[in-house]
Amino acid sequence: MSAYEFLYQEDLYQLTDTILILVDKPWEEMRDEDKTLLGKILGSVKLSMDKVQVLHRYSTSLQELIQYQPSKLISFGVALQENAELYTVKNHEGVYFINSEALSSLTDVSKKSLWIALKQLFQ
Repeated sequence: MSAYEFLYQEDLYQLTDTILILVDKPWEEMRDEDKTLLGKILGSVKLSMDKVQVLHRYSTSLQELIQYQPSKLISFGVALQENAELYTVKNHEGVYFINSEALSSLTDVSKKSLWIALKQLFQ
């Protein structure tokens, strides 16, 4: 048995899927209510803010975001594909993603649709 066999066994050092969250406003400009809502949305799929990467873009493309090598992507208020349906899990070159309204625009109905899509994305 090697002396290094049990080195770095903590979860902190275990590589996991990269989850990318795309928001339409810089973090500093987001309302506290929207940050709290994002935390609750992530918590609903057993994630936390420290387990995801949050990026701000006014507009972007999936090709640009692939450089971050995400396995899953949730976009709040930034369209990733032209005419893409909201709250539907899509796949682009192995990256599964959901387009959603901006956090500040979510209603009870859209939150329910988002929840259904999130269950599919994280099953």
